[in-house]
Amino acid sequence: MGEVLEAVRIGPGGLRMPVALKRLAADQAIRGDMVQRFFTEARILARLDHPNIVRVHDVLAVDSAYFIVMELLRGATTAELAAHGGDRTPWPEVLARWQSSRPPLHRPEPDAVRGARGHLTAPHAGG
Repeated sequence: MGEVLEAVRIGPGGLRMPVALKRLAADQAIRGDMVQRFFTEARILARLDHPNIVRVHDVLAVDSAYFIVMELLRGATTAELAAHGGDRTPWPEVLARWQSSRPPLHRPEPDAVRGARGHLTAPHAGG
């Protein structure tokens, strides 16, 4: 859909923020449906807040070029990962690692709650 470049966002008061700049490919920027898809991507990303998803700072339209200004993450590019075989960890193992890193949805009750439950339910036992 485009390319991602490293850039510096310059703002008032000497603000200099490293950012990732995603540019819609020129052959797609002339197609209205692709421009709308690009803007939709930016709107959806802007609503998400998760450590594994880059944050969107802005969307720019300059002449006939379109850009999404995003949080810059350092590390290997997708092309570099693919060239070196990428992460070949089987999907079930990746899922198991993720699940084991998450807190349980239902935590065991502390002893104090377990003990109090017997006292709270006793009056209701008679109906």
